[in-house]
Amino acid sequence: MHVVRRLGPEDAALFRSLRLEARLSDPDAFRASFAEEAAKPLAWFRDRLIGDPVFVAVVADGEMAGMAGFTPDGGSRDGPKGRVWTVYVKRSWRARGVGEALVRAVVEHAKSIVPDLHLSCTASNRAARALYERVGFRLVSIEADVTNEVSGQLRDEAHYVLTF
Repeated sequence: MHVVRRLGPEDAALFRSLRLEARLSDPDAFRASFAEEAAKPLAWFRDRLIGDPVFVAVVADGEMAGMAGFTPDGGSRDGPKGRVWTVYVKRSWRARGVGEALVRAVVEHAKSIVPDLHLSCTASNRAARALYERVGFRLVSIEADVTNEVSGQLRDEAHYVLTF
């Protein structure tokens, strides 16, 4: 059983810890490396929580099983659109509905703010892609040979949208 809640600025150390764990656990899934994240001051994490909603799944004993963030990208020539970022679930909590609950929390928050929600993931990550499709995201493209900024390796990236 898990409960999803939004982090506040007072949770900056927890947010930092989860982001660092995510970079160690799944380095190819993120654009920033562990070293880049570890070098950021705690104030950066606090400020990010002030600016962008981040949701966590709290499980037994107060453990944080995962997180997902949202940011409105601001205006574009097509109008405002939101972005889901840093979806991460600890390995021990995967395939238990935690990721889906987190993404649904972001969707619920975002739908009163932006007309659509975008996200990207490694195209080979079948579990993540199945999760996003279950929640209602639609694949709009697969971009070939995107350079992973952490490893330098080429990978295909799947781009999704959910229109409200």
